[in-house]
Amino acid sequence: LMHAHIRTGCLRAAFELSKVIFNLDGDTDPVGMIYNIEYLAIRSSNTQWLTDAANTFRNEGHTVALLPICSFGMALCGGPDRLRHAVRGVRSWPELANLLVKADENGIRHKQLSHGVAHPSDGSSSEVIIKCYVSRMNDIWGQYANQQILLQAIDVVNNEVSAEQLQDNIQERTVLLGSHHSHLNPNAIVGTVDEIMAGLRSEADRRRLRSMWTPEMNLLPDPVRESLLDTLTGSDFSLLKTMNPFMLFLSLLCPWNSVPKYMMKVLLKRWREDNVTEAKEWDREIQLHRRIGQIQRERQREFDAMQ
Repeated sequence: LMHAHIRTGCLRAAFELSKVIFNLDGDTDPVGMIYNIEYLAIRSSNTQWLTDAANTFRNEGHTVALLPICSFGMALCGGPDRLRHAVRGVRSWPELANLLVKADENGIRHKQLSHGVAHPSDGSSSEVIIKCYVSRMNDIWGQYANQQILLQAIDVVNNEVSAEQLQDNIQERTVLLGSHHSHLNPNAIVGTVDEIMAGLRSEADRRRLRSMWTPEMNLLPDPVRESLLDTLTGSDFSLLKTMNPFMLFLSLLCPWNSVPKYMMKVLLKRWREDNVTEAKEWDREIQLHRRIGQIQRERQREFDAMQ
């Protein structure tokens, strides 16, 4: 619902909804709603709320106080302390600062931390948090004014902070965070229109294909049916490239056929060839199913005759 509000431009409604979702379990935040809260607060011009919330998290020693929202997020809110908050963010999250610097048209980042801080790739909580933050906030930090503040903050840290101090900050942050947000999927934080619409189209296709199934196909093992659906709802229909074009053309001339139905027949034929034992078991179930149906129809006719 929140992503639906974002797609329709109702940013304030999405912002209020994100706060409600976060407050359901703010201690663990199992869906990573805090990243959307920061994004929506900036986009809907609720920067004062974001500043007050960040200060509250820091005063209460909340886990959120360790996240970029309480440093980089406050820098995005503007005000005279903007640079100070950005410097604190670069000190606490130097790997993230390097990723937020935009590259030029040649793909070159002209300014980064000179201490050579590496981006974590160990599957830790820090790595997931950095990916979530970049996926949600990268566009906002790419704006010219925000880039200038970020570059100034990197200059300050390069001049005033040693590599050993940065490593100590990273180690302390890692210990304090523990496994917080390590379970999140960074790709699910944004929920872009393309991803959501692709999912809706896929589910609609699956429902349409299920409506084409014969009763016998419902007797297939669940993994086989799901595999058929996955192949048939593929975006490129690569299976068509392996078919005989002439036979495909002739098959589609029949009014009861269609590309999905024809593909379904081809897939079932291939499955039978690759799984002879399971195919024989399926045939026995089909025969039993048809026999049961025949008996039921006979009994129904006898019942109707008695009436």
